[in-house]
Amino acid sequence: MKNNRLTVRFFCLLLSLCTLCAVFCACATEDADKTLTDASEASVESNEDPTEGAPTDEEGYLLLESIPEDFKIGGEFKILGWGDGAQHYRAEETDDVVGNAIYKRNMTVEETLGVDLQWSFSPGNWDHKEEYIQQVKSTSDAGMAYDALVCYNLVPYALAVNGLAENLYDTAYIDLTAPWWPSVYLGEALYNETIFGLVEGCAYATMRQMTGIFFNNDLIEDKNLRSPYDMVAANEWTLDNMMVMIKDTYEDRNSNGKKDGGDFYGASTGYSPQVDGWFYGMGYRWSEFDGDGNLTLLAGDPSIIEFTDRMAEAFSQQDFYGVDDNRGDLFKASRAILYMESVTLADTTLKDQEIRYGIVPAPKKNAEQERYYTHLTNRHDAWCIPLNAKDNDNSSAVIECMAYESYRHVDPVYYDACIKLRYASDERLGEMYDLMRDSITFDFFYLFGASFSKFPIEPMRFCCQMPDQYSWSSIWQQYSATWKSEFDNIVSLYGGSVK
Repeated sequence: MKNNRLTVRFFCLLLSLCTLCAVFCACATEDADKTLTDASEASVESNEDPTEGAPTDEEGYLLLESIPEDFKIGGEFKILGWGDGAQHYRAEETDDVVGNAIYKRNMTVEETLGVDLQWSFSPGNWDHKEEYIQQVKSTSDAGMAYDALVCYNLVPYALAVNGLAENLYDTAYIDLTAPWWPSVYLGEALYNETIFGLVEGCAYATMRQMTGIFFNNDLIEDKNLRSPYDMVAANEWTLDNMMVMIKDTYEDRNSNGKKDGGDFYGASTGYSPQVDGWFYGMGYRWSEFDGDGNLTLLAGDPSIIEFTDRMAEAFSQQDFYGVDDNRGDLFKASRAILYMESVTLADTTLKDQEIRYGIVPAPKKNAEQERYYTHLTNRHDAWCIPLNAKDNDNSSAVIECMAYESYRHVDPVYYDACIKLRYASDERLGEMYDLMRDSITFDFFYLFGASFSKFPIEPMRFCCQMPDQYSWSSIWQQYSATWKSEFDNIVSLYGGSVK
């Protein structure tokens, strides 16, 4: 098995070398998404690439032009990160190839800007977001504000609601047209020339949070099932076709007469928040902009009920285990053919196991859906500048330089060399990773998930998993007035309106 994997990796390496420059210059955008898009303006689709003809280095990467070569900050620069994200910004040298690329990125930023990066980390995930926000507030109030924050991705918007985040739009050195800031993200987060957080399109912390469907190639072959790769290529990778594919695959492995985590399944979802991957993969949304820059709140739309009904029906089937709360156990033990999880499963668990796995995007709602969509789990990072930072322009220079160096030095190591080659067990993985990266989607409403008194997405998951206890119509009836009011307050930060 191991020799076969080495052969695959060598073959992939040859293919990669043939297209090296084209791959390295790619970032998570489509041709029509390479211009700066403000959601308050009607987007104009174009096949022109605004980076064409721009200066590049000898390997085809764009040059960092927004910061003058002789610009130096000098002194200490304080950054507060969040606990789970510390690995994305580790400051020590390491034997790990990705960790060493991160270390070199940090050293290059320090040398380029003549600055001493001082890192602090605080618990800041969903369960600890309030602690993180309180730390930002206390240091700002005391006149000791951090110079920049790299947060759990929902936190910048909660900070904004609390009046603790600066608008990044007018800072001196952040170039929002650069490929390291994905325009698909800006199309949601940039509204009326206001943006409170930035997600790097080419960052290690972003790419590894892409959600897709892993599948076990040995199980596919043993059960004589059609490859999901072929179904994607034929535009037949839909939820209904997936359910037909896995029909009658369930086995009561522990012989206790009930469906539980000890059995064998055709498909499973990694853990509860991965339900969002099905939601966005099938083209559903919580909000949308019209061409005049107005927002429509979709939480009360019949489409939400449609989704919860479809997923409740799917999860109720014996062949589909809704949520494996042990985060990968079913797939690691080869007891699930298909498995909804983020790419972290590949770079943590699967890279050290002899499982011949593949990956495809989340299935479409139906064949008429124009494209695939890829959701990022809520463990990726977002940059922001806290209120009362001593120099917003200096802060913008560090953020821009960090993003550029990730694009230039970390992403090629993690994404192209490791995920697509070093950890690959399948010669078609690289193609699917590119498809997923080019289909990443964001949602304005979702960005502010941590800013609601009750996170609206959570009861939606319950409706899918426990339809006998929860229904979206009753939940919407209970919380709609509160959510509408809170959403109106959020949009007012941008000077916008909600329909």
